[in-house]
Parts: sequence; C-alpha cells; structure tokens
Amino acid sequence: MSITSLLGKSCRPGRFEQKEVEPELILKLLETAVWAPNDGLREPWRFLFVEGEKGREAMPLHREAPAHLVVIADAVDDMHKQEEDLAAVFCLIQNMRLLGLEQNIGMLICMDDWIHDSSLRQRLGIRDHERIAAILDIGYAEIGDTTKEIHTSRLRISEC
Repeated sequence: MSITSLLGKSCRPGRFEQKEVEPELILKLLETAVWAPNDGLREPWRFLFVEGEKGREAMPLHREAPAHLVVIADAVDDMHKQEEDLAAVFCLIQNMRLLGLEQNIGMLICMDDWIHDSSLRQRLGIRDHERIAAILDIGYAEIGDTTKEIHTSRLRISEC
C-alpha cells in the first residue's frame, strides 16, 4: 500500500472488533512511529498502554475500544519548546495511525476537556512536568467496516 493511498483513507473505524490488541504489536508500531521530527532529538513523549476491564476503570469514557494508548507530552516552561514538542507528538500520532492501517488497526484520537482533569491525571500517574496530549482508542476495524475515502473541501493557498 502506498503512502498516497494511506493518506487518502480515514484511519478511524466506525466500530471496533472486540478482539485483543497485543501490547507487543503496539510497541512495534511505536518503535517505528517515534521517527517523528523533533528539535534536538528530545523525544518529548511517554505512553501508557491501557487494556482490559481494570485498565478501563481508570478511563470510564472509553469502554468501546479494546485498547487505549495515553500519549503524554512533556510540559516545559519555554512556550516555544512546548509548542515544538506538542507538534512532534502529533506527528508521532499520525505515524502511528498510518502504521496501524497496515495491520487493519484503527485509532480514534480523543482530546476532550477531561484530558486536563486533575483526578484523571492522578489516576494515570501523569507527572507535574507532563500533560496528556491525547488518548488513542485502538482496535481492529470491525469486519465489513472498511476505511472510507476522505473527502476534503477545496484547498486554499494565500499569497503574501
């Protein structure tokens, strides 16, 4: 599958199969996904893999996906570095989504207000110098649920 064809597909399944996503597979995807651009090779990320009922108790809003990956970004005082770091984290997330498609794994990116909830941060062990960038709902796309073509509006480029 070419990169162009992957970019034209949605990485988000309508429904997940209730089939285990092995932590080893997620680790393998992450080992490639970390080849995301980040200034000074800071690697400003950390991950928590959450699966099963016990894990889902920590995140009651995400019951439908078989697995979840909490993507944690460094929170530094230098606003410029923090913005660069967050951009790098989202490049990594996009890499992860594209790599998942090769394995018929879909991912939903969740960034609701509760990512700032101090009780959730505490339950997940998020440190003071970190922030939740996103939570990925991860699972195999349900059989018969194919990825859909993305239809975009006309791109606009302005000249300066």
